[in-house]
Amino acid sequence: MRLSHTRLEAAKNDPISFISTVSAPYAGTGPSRMQYVILALKHYHESGLNRAIDYVEAAFNRRGFRLEHLDRYIGYLLKYDSVLQSHPDWELIVLRDRINYEIIYNFVLSGEVGRVDLTPRGYYVWLFSETTVLNWNQEFRMPILQAYYADEFGAPLGEVYVGRYSFSEGLYESEHYSNIQVNDALNELRQLGVQLLAGGEEEVITHG
Repeated sequence: MRLSHTRLEAAKNDPISFISTVSAPYAGTGPSRMQYVILALKHYHESGLNRAIDYVEAAFNRRGFRLEHLDRYIGYLLKYDSVLQSHPDWELIVLRDRINYEIIYNFVLSGEVGRVDLTPRGYYVWLFSETTVLNWNQEFRMPILQAYYADEFGAPLGEVYVGRYSFSEGLYESEHYSNIQVNDALNELRQLGVQLLAGGEEEVITHG
């Protein structure tokens, strides 16, 4: 079973109801305007800000999005650029990282993480959002992502920070969880995995 970290909160809050929804078809409609901004970051890091802006403009025209909203999304790229220009010592390690974290046998936490940096302070793990998310640091997945990247980089937990980047605010906020908090979250996730597997061993949870 694969469970996206974006659906972890729903699974934790009501495992029984969650199991009954995993077989529902995914009604995808193509990338949203915000998703095109995130896709444009590849062009930003490879070819610069102007190329990223061109990509978003072309996507708006191709998809027939309302052009009066275009300046807002280009503004998100400008703020992203400003944040990075003000932190030249943040080294990008990976953009749009796909995680595969085996929690117990046949239960894998998956999903995408916006970016990961190496900074003088340690590793910064970014989750992207268009606007500020209240109480994001209380989300179940956060200490688990800290544990995953500590394992990935062979780093102490104390050198890994997880957080959210708000495109509308141009703001990255991070949190660091204690060893006790991380271990408690992992133990709870293992118990959740056992419960989900018992309710639907063959299901694959990938949406979100």
